[in-house]
Amino acid sequence: MGRHILLTLALVAGGVGGLGAQVPDTVPVPIDTLPLLPDTVPLLEEPVLEPAIPEDEIRPMSPGGAFIRSLVIPGWGQAAFGAYTRGGIYFSGWAGNWFMNFKNQTRLQEARNRLDIRTAHVRDSLIYAPPGPGLPANPDSMRAVLDTTNLLGNTLQNDLVGSDLRGLIQSREQQREDWIAWSLFWLLASGIDAFVTAHLADFPGTIGMEPQADGGVSFRVEVPLPRRRP
Repeated sequence: MGRHILLTLALVAGGVGGLGAQVPDTVPVPIDTLPLLPDTVPLLEEPVLEPAIPEDEIRPMSPGGAFIRSLVIPGWGQAAFGAYTRGGIYFSGWAGNWFMNFKNQTRLQEARNRLDIRTAHVRDSLIYAPPGPGLPANPDSMRAVLDTTNLLGNTLQNDLVGSDLRGLIQSREQQREDWIAWSLFWLLASGIDAFVTAHLADFPGTIGMEPQADGGVSFRVEVPLPRRRP
């Protein structure tokens, strides 16, 4: 009995010693070699919102810039926004009226030259005509009479050719005013249309303004409708 107790104690003592022998050896690490941890842990960064693109950078130009461009050259402001057809219509209308004005100005100058020639012819006929009652027979004296009296003007009033030429000149002058007025109309209409086009550049639909031959303006609005998916 005593032997069994001693053997049991010996086994227990040997087991404790074996457990102590199984602990792995550790090598101490110097404190100076440990990495330093930050005092605070950074939080997750908030997403940075990109600033909205300015409206002037989305559009080719401002409405005021489009208006000024179309006043310089009709259709230039529309062309900046891709409205080439409408810009071409304004440019053609403006250029066509200026061409007609130039052509009419040439005809007006021709009529004035013809009237000057007719006036000189009537004056010479009075100077070298046979002397009439109360008129001097000397051509130099007759020139002095024409310069100091209204004899030449009265004679031209009764001259049918001179009267027709004066009527033609008045008609040409009236046509010149009309062509200039139409040219200014096309110019101003182009500027207003370019101004509206720039304002409605982001509009999903299509808005058009077209001048009419009778002097009015027509507006056209096209808005795409959503389609139903099958």
